[in-house]
Amino acid sequence: MKHKLVCAVVAIALLVPALSLAGPLVFSVSPGQLLQGAQFGMSSGKLQPYIGFDLLGASGKVKITDTATDTYEEITAGATLMIPSIGARYYLSSKELKRYVYASFLKSIATVSAKTKTGTSESKFEGAAKDQLTSLLGFWGVSAGFGAEYPFSEHFSVGGEYGFRYLRTHAKGDADAGSLLLTEGMSDEVTASLKHSMARIVLNYEF
Repeated sequence: MKHKLVCAVVAIALLVPALSLAGPLVFSVSPGQLLQGAQFGMSSGKLQPYIGFDLLGASGKVKITDTATDTYEEITAGATLMIPSIGARYYLSSKELKRYVYASFLKSIATVSAKTKTGTSESKFEGAAKDQLTSLLGFWGVSAGFGAEYPFSEHFSVGGEYGFRYLRTHAKGDADAGSLLLTEGMSDEVTASLKHSMARIVLNYEF
């Protein structure tokens, strides 16, 4: 996981200056979007490549108290998803209202942590079960669609997009190594996918 994170950070660090050398930078933001809500792109002719980065996190805590014995069990869990993305817009016209098509790819890099505390003892969520859950949260996705953009000043423009996104994840589990769902001697392979349409407003600023 650390290797994947380092690769993602290095790739973004190299792409940003490369984009700025190739042409004017464009910062785009889509308010209210859970994924791919902001991108840095390069304005160069009809093709506009861009990169993005999203961060999602969640955590929770459950405390169970036995009043008869005055003991308790406390479970704390959390997950963080770092989601770099890359894509491009291709402009079909250079008129005042610019029509375009787009496509993009994203990959989630997950970090999972959990621990259980009972009195003075504490146990952490480790091993193959943790690896399996991390793999399930490490989904990838592609999206494609079309949009239009209207510049209302020298540096600012507003647009709208409609498209489709496909997300997929996959993980294998082995009960002998500590699976989440299996008993001894069993193994499993989990595959899940999500397909949905999306519409969004895009605000752009050209440096």
